Amino acid sequence: MAIKRPAMLPEEMQPAHLLCTRTKDTVIDFSRFSTYTKLQRIVAWVVRAMHLFRLHHNINGVLPPQQLSVLEYEKAEHIISELVQKEHFADEIADLSASRQLAKRSTL
Repeated sequence: MAIKRPAMLPEEMQPAHLLCTRTKDTVIDFSRFSTYTKLQRIVAWVVRAMHLFRLHHNINGVLPPQQLSVLEYEKAEHIISELVQKEHFADEIADLSASRQLAKRSTL
């Protein structure tokens, strides 16, 4: 009479762990700028450059002013706010976009 041995004895079983992380690189590394004003100014220049590249065929040789306008600074501030919110509230934004309720642990 042969005794059947289980494939794996209980004391031989190894626990399995699964770790899932999500990393997302931001467009701008905020730590590279020593002040918020410098960050805002750089973002404003980038926004202006993007605008000029999109309209390159409509420039007609007219150069933009050499100083940034108040509107460009405000737009840069708005973009920075959006980037920070998207980075820090990514889970909440994903839940709301999928029409799910926010998690109880959410800071919102």
